[in-house]
Amino acid sequence: MGGLLAALFDYGNRPYLWLCLCMMLVEIIVGLLGWYYHIRAILRSPMNDVWDKILYSAPVFAPLLFANLAILAVLGLWAMLYPGKTDQQELFGDEL
Repeated sequence: MGGLLAALFDYGNRPYLWLCLCMMLVEIIVGLLGWYYHIRAILRSPMNDVWDKILYSAPVFAPLLFANLAILAVLGLWAMLYPGKTDQQELFGDEL
């Protein structure tokens, strides 16, 4: 994540911004994969009560925080890669 700080100071380096964007996409995949493993750990928990499995096992939504923060970073990187293109007509042309 420290690499994103460098992107703030060197936002004219487009290859580096694309590298950061690819890193965030990997982080989204890692967050979703972690969510899958947490759900699997909850389902395989030896506790009998479903509520106890959810409450005392691996936290369900914790891995999704990685994906959530990565999505926010992707939005910021996209704005840095394409500054000034906020109008829908500019982004999508006459297709809308």
